[in-house]
Amino acid sequence: MAVRHRGGLCLLSGVRANGREGVPGGIQISFDVWRYRRVSTSDKGQDPKRQFILTDEWVAREKMRIVGDTEDMGTSATFTSPFERSRFIEACEGARAAGCRGLLAESVDRVCGQGSDELGWTRIELRRRYGLELFFADVPLALHGTLGGNVTATANAEVRRERIAGDRRKMREGIQTKRRDKGLPVGGQAQMKMKPDLVGLVAQVHAENPRWGLRLIAHEVSARRGAFLPSLSERERRRRKVTHETVRKALAVASSRTSRDEKRGGSDAR
Repeated sequence: MAVRHRGGLCLLSGVRANGREGVPGGIQISFDVWRYRRVSTSDKGQDPKRQFILTDEWVAREKMRIVGDTEDMGTSATFTSPFERSRFIEACEGARAAGCRGLLAESVDRVCGQGSDELGWTRIELRRRYGLELFFADVPLALHGTLGGNVTATANAEVRRERIAGDRRKMREGIQTKRRDKGLPVGGQAQMKMKPDLVGLVAQVHAENPRWGLRLIAHEVSARRGAFLPSLSERERRRRKVTHETVRKALAVASSRTSRDEKRGGSDAR
């Protein structure tokens, strides 16, 4: 299979795969995919060529063709969903314009970093918005869309989420150990310092939408802070974006302030 690179585009000569994902022996037709590569910055010690190698081997094995390639450098799958990344949107639009069947990524964690719920949502939105499927190079094409393929992708997404959660726990434990060694308060004694305007905005959105969960509130607060403006740099986007954990803490701070004000008002009345 001939491979040539032109600019950011990777072009391969190839033919078809099964007419339906996950149905071995289906109608033999030719279809194209667009490669999406979310790569870490150079300080992470990862070889950027790795994704080229694994995805090239996959399309050669499955006799498919990659017609375009999008590199997404330095974006976080832990703090951003796929449709919050401008390069992912570019890949989707390029794939649709080229008439591709879907996007191809090395693995689930190159697209989704927040668990199986996000993976399912991404697949649905990708079909709804662009009419595209999502393929992973660590799952054979014949398994995509089958029970085995879905279970594998779901398990990989949850493993990624649990690994990130474990890293966060270790980081918190390390911080608490250092604070304890220095004689500083830890745990519930050390209340997170939050900007009053952020606490007020979270409380306002919660009051306007009392039935919303933490993630919906986090998304709305992030939008009001301008986190999804296309002109923002990735660093500024992350600074403005609010997670559901931040919402939880902000609501706790707002609640404690309200209780303190009520007690103060009651004592003044007496």
